[in-house]
Amino acid sequence: MASFISLLNLTLGVTTVVCQAGILTILILALFLRKEGQKVLSWFGENSLVIIFIITLGSVAGSTLYSNVIGYPACTLCWWERIFLFPQALIAAVALYRKQGDAGAYLWPLSVCGTLVAAYHSYIQYWGSPLTLCSTDIISCTERFVFMFGYITLPLMALTAFVSILVLLWIKRPGARLAPAADRKPADV
Repeated sequence: MASFISLLNLTLGVTTVVCQAGILTILILALFLRKEGQKVLSWFGENSLVIIFIITLGSVAGSTLYSNVIGYPACTLCWWERIFLFPQALIAAVALYRKQGDAGAYLWPLSVCGTLVAAYHSYIQYWGSPLTLCSTDIISCTERFVFMFGYITLPLMALTAFVSILVLLWIKRPGARLAPAADRKPADV
């Protein structure tokens, strides 16, 4: 079981780093190198729902493995993160099946709320907080079960998933202006 846990931690840790690099790349391209990165941004925009489905499905699978197979108990904030993440896998799956590109209306609020909870959870795991909204009856929200590469924890994995979803929705949004203003036709402005 120890080798399975190590492999799962490594796999999800590397996946988290890849997602963080992807977030950074998309933001740099969208904010500073729009013209040069247009093909990459267009590809991510066109495939954002599939990528969101993969991210959410992987997050649900990882969370379920950690709690139900490995036996890590979920704290109060972990449950809130799951409440905001788990429905997104179903919403993305249904939207893909029905070929509906408007799932963002449902994914945005869930991801924003999840980002806030995961950011707070990450904060208290790294620096602690006197305002911890977590009961210590079962498990403390400050308990670290995973600590990969010197900074990746379970709440940071959740935060990365939520921010990845938000960035993908941002570049996919209707009317997104990813081309520089000088390259737009007058009708687009």
